[in-house]
Amino acid sequence: MLETNVVIFQSCAIVIIALVAALGGWIPYMFSNSKKFDTIMSNLNCASGGVLMGVALLHIFPETGETLNAKSGGFPLSYCVTFIGIMLMVIMLKIGHNHQHGEHDHSHDHSHEHEETVSLVKEGDVLDDCECGHDHEHETEQQAPKKKWQAVIMLMIGLFIHDVSEGFALGFTQELMPGVYLFSAIILHKWCDVTCQVICGIREGLTKKENIYTMIPLVLASPVAELIAFLIVLNTDNAGESIGLKITEDLFMSFACGTFLAICFVEIIGQEFNSEDKKKVFIKASYLLAGFTIVAISSIVEAVTEEE
Repeated sequence: MLETNVVIFQSCAIVIIALVAALGGWIPYMFSNSKKFDTIMSNLNCASGGVLMGVALLHIFPETGETLNAKSGGFPLSYCVTFIGIMLMVIMLKIGHNHQHGEHDHSHDHSHEHEETVSLVKEGDVLDDCECGHDHEHETEQQAPKKKWQAVIMLMIGLFIHDVSEGFALGFTQELMPGVYLFSAIILHKWCDVTCQVICGIREGLTKKENIYTMIPLVLASPVAELIAFLIVLNTDNAGESIGLKITEDLFMSFACGTFLAICFVEIIGQEFNSEDKKKVFIKASYLLAGFTIVAISSIVEAVTEEE
């Protein structure tokens, strides 16, 4: 039987994650006129990347796979699942980001290039529900830009897979503190996933209404997956001793670990650190390190507390 505090925590987590995800979708529209918007979003993104790295490397990776690997005859199957998570996310994200633009022979990167976010939002006049896009050929203003749904859909699929895996991983967590750490990692980057999706839609000429449609799967993915997993735990007799449930939890946790690492290296480090300004790179690295340090300190405190 689960403890009452775990039940309360899981219930609150479902609602909070959905709200934060929805908020992330509106950030490009709400704060597009802020002069420091790009800098704030970029630094927060780096800090969330540090938290993702910390949770993945200090909590999930070392503590996941005990039951799964034991049932595999000692073979580290959980490591293989983590590797699959990394590769799948990298492939999906690169397909979504690096596609060809019309007559151009080069590809544009639809990721967290926050330095361009404000100009993109203003350029498309998204606050008035107008279609956005770049008129590379300087055609007449009356001609609407061609929408490229391929990049939007592929990016959404990649993020959706990641969100579902982390939702199931959180829902299957039966202890409070591991759940809190995983929830912290999810909540600190969840807004950024949806923001990235909306920015991609803006660049590809989607209206605000169309962007909302692409937001809905990402907003609901983690909460719904968490709810399903949590209901399975609640309706399983002696859930804490169920071998099948422990193996399922190991699978989703290992996969989520891989997606966390891929998101951090591809979406955050790979894009945020793509700058020739050494000062900006140093500042972003500091935020990344700060996020990782927070998780590291909490791990030390938890270990000391358990020993006492």
